[in-house]
Amino acid sequence: MVQQAPTTWTEMESAAAALSAEGRAGLAVSGIEGAEGATGLVIRMLAAGAQPTDIDSPGGHAALESFQRMVDSGALSEGFLTWNEEDAKNQFATGQAAMMINSATYVNILREENPDLHWSVAVLPSERRGRRCSRPRT
Repeated sequence: MVQQAPTTWTEMESAAAALSAEGRAGLAVSGIEGAEGATGLVIRMLAAGAQPTDIDSPGGHAALESFQRMVDSGALSEGFLTWNEEDAKNQFATGQAAMMINSATYVNILREENPDLHWSVAVLPSERRGRRCSRPRT
């Protein structure tokens, strides 16, 4: 079954919750300490208009609250805080997660390791429809 990818983080939260079921999370992402585990949170913060160094800002709070809502709804496994990117990929590849946020490296890895897996790549959601990410002015 092919579905439209979420285009906003509100849609991402809803889709992840709807796709979660017994034994399956809606979304897999690495959450371990360090740069590897910060990727999902940083992406969410940027979508909310915050820089990665601005965790104590409205955008930083929005990102943290979004992840908390997904954990509370079962859309994101509580275990994500211990997962590296390989773990997130394995959750997705084995059907224990319906979607994942991961580095581009895993596109080829998934193709090679799971040639029969039916999946697609989508643009990450923004905060609102029609909003584009931009680089900070220097």
